[in-house]
Amino acid sequence: MIGLGNWKVNYKLPQRAAMSKYAVIFGGVIFFLLTGLLTGCKCDDPTNPECPNYCGDETNPECPNYNPCWDQLPISADFRIIESASYAFVSILDTVYFDTLRTRDLIFDAKYPEEGRKFTWYVGSEQYETAQLYLDFRTAPTEVPIPITLVLETAPHPSCFPDSEGKDTLTRSIVLTNRSRFDFRHAPIHYHGYLNGNINDTITLKFYQIDYPGLPSESFYLNFKRGCVITSLGDRALTTRIRRFDASGTADCDGPKGEIRLDPDKTGDFRKVKITYSLWDRSAPGFTVRIPMLFEGRQL
Repeated sequence: MIGLGNWKVNYKLPQRAAMSKYAVIFGGVIFFLLTGLLTGCKCDDPTNPECPNYCGDETNPECPNYNPCWDQLPISADFRIIESASYAFVSILDTVYFDTLRTRDLIFDAKYPEEGRKFTWYVGSEQYETAQLYLDFRTAPTEVPIPITLVLETAPHPSCFPDSEGKDTLTRSIVLTNRSRFDFRHAPIHYHGYLNGNINDTITLKFYQIDYPGLPSESFYLNFKRGCVITSLGDRALTTRIRRFDASGTADCDGPKGEIRLDPDKTGDFRKVKITYSLWDRSAPGFTVRIPMLFEGRQL
């Protein structure tokens, strides 16, 4: 209200004009905020995964976290032990994680071979210089530890391996045995499980031997084909935990052929078994088609 002498006049801004005034003020505030965000807070940090120029590859010299030692092999004499078995054109190479071995043909393989490194093996009184060593232990003693030592020598690399002088030594012992986890001459072996991934399709595979007085013993293998018995599995290659077999040359029980693998997950559970094999498809003419089979179970 405005006083003009004896006159009193009521005066108010029009509502539309008032709203326009506040809109201008609000818009100005938003403009300055957006301008600040776009100009003052631009994301250009290469260590921030949310920024467009992020670089986190330790093998890339342009990245902040580049590791100049990323491609350097450890100065370590660690090595693998590999069982080797073969028969005709069938072969097995199995890297083992245990020290009691049935196989006599063994490969010792340095884990970190590199040009310029020197590898020296010591086995008994013998010495060998190579990254991978193949040895035949057929005449070696059984049931006693046999130490296998590898010495690795290389140029020191203080920037990447400050605690190493360029030399490392590792010794592992193996024990050779004539005992086999597949041997059922003195006690039958029963594997109970299921077929082809169907836990409701259960079956028990039975391996056993019958001794006849004055006559050779006879082996029996039951249920590779349900309810059917064969007397020869046709071994092709055998290691401590793997057995390759081939009875496809006979029509008995549709000629099973395949592989038995103990402890298939390499956890140390040798009672667990996985058998991948195949049978002749009798519906196909001339024994030309085989049906794949899978047995998974445990030794009873």
